[in-house]
Amino acid sequence: VFENLSPRDLARVSRVSKKWRDAHRAYYHHVLCRLLGRFFPLEAEMNAFRRLQAENGVLVSGSSAIQFFRDEFLPDSDLDVYAEHRHGRAVGAFLLSIGFTFVPRDTQKETGKTSFFELFDGVAHTLEVHRPDYDFRGIADVYDFYRNGEKVQLITAKGTPIEIILSFHCTAPMNFIAYDKAYSLYPRATFVKMEALNITTNGSGQELGRQKYADRGWKL
Repeated sequence: VFENLSPRDLARVSRVSKKWRDAHRAYYHHVLCRLLGRFFPLEAEMNAFRRLQAENGVLVSGSSAIQFFRDEFLPDSDLDVYAEHRHGRAVGAFLLSIGFTFVPRDTQKETGKTSFFELFDGVAHTLEVHRPDYDFRGIADVYDFYRNGEKVQLITAKGTPIEIILSFHCTAPMNFIAYDKAYSLYPRATFVKMEALNITTNGSGQELGRQKYADRGWKL
């Protein structure tokens, strides 16, 4: 039944009774496990990631949160993980420990450093340096990890991950999954009306990001 309901109707069903609320929670737990299972197929890995979220305030956002609320599969999507920069080392160390490979970006290669820890520690000492590509968006740096054809992207924040999410190119991806709850900042517009408001932010990739959601059916 739940698979045929919209996110709005699912929320309504959860308020019918305790029995339906429990069923609603069980359903979304299944959806979350299926989503994370692409990247952490072993139960022990998934549980470790969830503990990492709880201990370090790590959020999952972007396309992953969209897939969670809509219970859909986007084959071209990666797992976008957001953390305060001071907690990013723990996230990167976890991914490396379970077999992910860190692949530096072109701009990171220009520094002459290729290991995650070298690059991470370098950014930690230069957070106040002007970064025109991420200006006013709260991003400290971005780190890409790969395993078995799947990609986990770690985005670290100068302040809090919420600051980055509120600076997305439009409102459609302003949803996130914490260790205990999932949040949609504009649920009616995003999942019922399929509309999004463009947000004016600096940095590269903004128009490309908006076009991605327009191609997926959102009216911007």
